[in-house]
Amino acid sequence: MREKGIHLRALSYFLLSAAVVIGLISICGMVNVYAKYKDMLESSLDYGNARDSIDRLKEGSDYLTEQVRQYVITGDKTYMDNYFYEANVRKRRDKAVEQIINDMDIGETTIDALKQALAESNELMKTEFHAMKLAAFVDRIPESQMPEEIRNWELTEEEKAMGNVELVRMAGNLVFDRNYAVSKENINDDLLRALNTVESSMRTNLNESAGILEGTLAIQLILTLLLILLSAGAVAAIFVLVIGPLNRYDRNISKGEPLEVSGSLEFRRLAETYNTILAQNKESRKRLKYKAEHDELTKLLNRTAFDKLCDSLAKEESPFALLIIDVDNFKKVNDTYGHAKGDEALIRVGRRLMNTFRSDDYCVRYGGDEFVVLMTGVSASASGTVIAKIEEINEGLRKTETAETPPVTLSVGVAFSNNGYSTGLFADADKALYYTKENGRSGYTFFDEIEMHYHVA
Repeated sequence: MREKGIHLRALSYFLLSAAVVIGLISICGMVNVYAKYKDMLESSLDYGNARDSIDRLKEGSDYLTEQVRQYVITGDKTYMDNYFYEANVRKRRDKAVEQIINDMDIGETTIDALKQALAESNELMKTEFHAMKLAAFVDRIPESQMPEEIRNWELTEEEKAMGNVELVRMAGNLVFDRNYAVSKENINDDLLRALNTVESSMRTNLNESAGILEGTLAIQLILTLLLILLSAGAVAAIFVLVIGPLNRYDRNISKGEPLEVSGSLEFRRLAETYNTILAQNKESRKRLKYKAEHDELTKLLNRTAFDKLCDSLAKEESPFALLIIDVDNFKKVNDTYGHAKGDEALIRVGRRLMNTFRSDDYCVRYGGDEFVVLMTGVSASASGTVIAKIEEINEGLRKTETAETPPVTLSVGVAFSNNGYSTGLFADADKALYYTKENGRSGYTFFDEIEMHYHVA
């Protein structure tokens, strides 16, 4: 029997195809208004170009003001040269006005305002010439090194008779006083008037064009958006509820990570079940790994973990110290106090080792009453540190809180390596331990190729 219902894939393809068809129809309708759109674009470009030109005119005028003021203040002729390079070579102000007049259709009102701004800027240059001539006179610049405009500017006899301080003050007043500021404001007002005129004209053209376009596109746009949104919604639902979760599940499963609980109800249940099983498996592996690598009684690393650690250290060249430790007369402790107290003694030893040595060191129960400590990053020069830790541990183990707690001591053999772990190193430390036990126990011996010395701890 044929199943009833619509396949999500077929529905998605159908809606998407419908959206494409309607989109093509809408594009055909938009072609009819392309001409008006082109007018709007050209109007916008003219506005942008006019604004840029007005900005360049203002920048040129402001640059002249900045350079003349810097020259009057500092007396650095570079500023004068910059001024006349702008005025006579770069000519941003003149070129901006020429471009607007020749290349743009922006109306006579705007052009008149720009011409007025340029004329006022040129008129203001006379004041600037005067100020620069005063400053040049103070600086005793030879006329042959002056620009022509400054060289031709004649100072009055009264000005020539002034002292340098008065001339500098006068030059500064010319380009910083209220009259100068008013002239600059007038220039800026003319530029602002021109910009407002251009903007107003552009806004009028855009409003007219927008009104025509708005009516033509409204129906097509609404219809197109509705169909596109409907199609996109159907496709998005498939991606969000089915395809998206499947892709994420595939990535997470390959990485062994929990699944994100998302998508449809079925996918959520699947993710929750998988995550529960995954968490249980991880916890089980964690417990098994801990149990396989740790001594159940002392909670220290066991011999299996020590063997793996030695294989790793054999590949390194960093220095470390190897301590082989034996609990003195442990059989006597078991015979005298019982095996339960003997286990407590081993636990005390393990706890002392963990609390005394660093977190970077490795404390191992090697077997029975024998322990091993690997101190990383320690060379023979740090033997004093090793001694201090051994003595601290033995002192603590001798002290007991109750009479039922057996006091114990440790015999230690120590060997150092600068080139990784080797079986020979273990043998050296074992020889040092044997030497300690043969010479009185409760102490330590450092392995030396020449001789070994036993020390009481």
